[in-house]
Parts: sequence; structure tokens; C-alpha cells
Amino acid sequence: MFSRRHLVLAVLVVALGAAVYLNWSFSNTDDALGATGALDADKTLGEAYLVGNNNTTTDMTTGAAKDAEAAYTDSEYFAAARQDREKARKGAIEVLDEVIGDPKASAAEKEKAITSKTDIANNMQEEANVESLIKAKGFKECLAVISEKGINIIVKTDKLLPSESLQIKDIVMDQTKVEPENIKIIEVK
Repeated sequence: MFSRRHLVLAVLVVALGAAVYLNWSFSNTDDALGATGALDADKTLGEAYLVGNNNTTTDMTTGAAKDAEAAYTDSEYFAAARQDREKARKGAIEVLDEVIGDPKASAAEKEKAITSKTDIANNMQEEANVESLIKAKGFKECLAVISEKGINIIVKTDKLLPSESLQIKDIVMDQTKVEPENIKIIEVK
């Protein structure tokens, strides 16, 4: 019932989500786990942290402190996240194109591939609209990532005010079909 192409497509879709999440999590240099992998006593598991370039990290090989800006600047973070998102999508679209062009694929498989490709295109358009409108509200940088579970909005801000959070959620709900409880706003300092 499921062909190898379906499996590859599913893996690529999961890889897209994983790439965006890993990019975000690895760029967060203020980690609650220490070098030993144990939870630091002064940190709380599940506590939210701002990602920014004003933190200092310790180089594990030399023990020397270094500025987090050397690891990732703000513009590099957003550029890398966009690049990862696009690379994963291109891979998924290539697999879908193979299914659509495969003479051995059934009509149902081709229809499902066309629907998936249309969904990807719609998500890309909605993300671009959301990003543009949030930037128009005065945020210097923004990244929107739509997934099956909802949408993650990553914004560059010193401190997100409750009114700004409501503005972002209003934009997302207006431009997408995502429910408010499925909107996650991540602040990057």
C-alpha cells in the first residue's frame, strides 16, 4: 500500500521539521545542561531562554569564555534557518515530482503528491505573508515556520510586550488557518 516513495516523502517532511528545530536549539547557547550533560543547579528544566548575541559561552576545548556573537550573529541565524527550511522543502518537492512523473505510480499516489506539493506552496506563501506583516509592525527580523502541529514565529526583539504578542497572533490567525493555541512565538534577542 505504501511505496518507497511514500516513505522517503514522510522522512523528508519529518526532516524539515527536525532541521528547523535543531537549527533553533543549537543556536541557543544558554543551555540548561552543563558540559557533563547534568542539569545545572541554577537552571530550571523547561525554562525559556532568549537567544541572543549578548551572552558569553565557554569553549569546551580551552575553557575560555567567548562571545556568543562569534558562534552566530542574528542575521546569520535567520539566514541559516531560512536556508535549512528551503533545502528541506526542495528535497520534498523533488520526491513529490518523482511520484507525479512516475508512470508506475497510481492515480491516488499522484493525487496525494499533487496535494502535498500544493500544501507546501500554500505554506510558503502564508509564511512569507506572515513574515512581511510582522516586519511591517516594526520587528527587525522574523521567521515563520508552518508545520502540521501549528506555526512557530521567531522574532528578533529585546523584550516582547503582551500587546506585540497579540499583534503577532492576530496576523498569524488572519493569514493562516492556525488556531491560537498552536501559535508559538520564540524571541531572539
